[in-house]
Amino acid sequence: MERRLSPVFDSGVEPAQLLGRWFPYLDRFKCGNGVYLNSGEVLEAVGPYIMEERKERFRSAVKNRSYSVCLVVEGLSDFGNVSAAFRSADALGFQSVHVVSCDSSKRYMSEPLSCHAQVSIYDMDWSCPIAIVVGNENRGISDEALEHSDLHCSIPMKGMVDSFNVSVAAGILMHHAVCDRTSRLGCHGDLTSEESQILLAEFSLRHSKSAISIAHEYAKRKAAVPLPKL
Repeated sequence: MERRLSPVFDSGVEPAQLLGRWFPYLDRFKCGNGVYLNSGEVLEAVGPYIMEERKERFRSAVKNRSYSVCLVVEGLSDFGNVSAAFRSADALGFQSVHVVSCDSSKRYMSEPLSCHAQVSIYDMDWSCPIAIVVGNENRGISDEALEHSDLHCSIPMKGMVDSFNVSVAAGILMHHAVCDRTSRLGCHGDLTSEESQILLAEFSLRHSKSAISIAHEYAKRKAAVPLPKL
């Protein structure tokens, strides 16, 4: 499905002034020659080629998806950690993960985040929109990210070690966020019915290499049908 521009870049509005929450997809899929399909048409086109068991898996995943809480991995040097964080995010229903590439010119704090933490993750309210930021394996989170953050938090450590592997820490944070949101809100997933259908169409288009071709053929047939005369 076609992605919308971030409202910050699109309109120049500051993040603090934005109302509501942001959903990244428009309800249209461009098939060329000015022909577009909406999410319902995409599902109608591709649906017959997807097994019912797979479609049920898509529906279950979409039901538990949220953009209200996202993960930001900043400056990680080990791709294995990035991959593990992505895998955990998908398993826990986080649809949005942002990667800030490693840049040696960035200034990093020299001590573990826990030394500067202000609150335990268990004392936070995770029901509001939150971006979870985890930093470089050795240097931690950059000064810039810390400067722009609203809150520094920590995972209480009960043993002799004073830190987790970054991907493990990300998984713990996301899992606790889901548990807290479910306790407070009744569920973690919070997409509207329209957003759910659009995301379901996006999943269906990614289902196989042939899905997009099938949608394009459907669009060609749609364009060939003459409009009824008034």
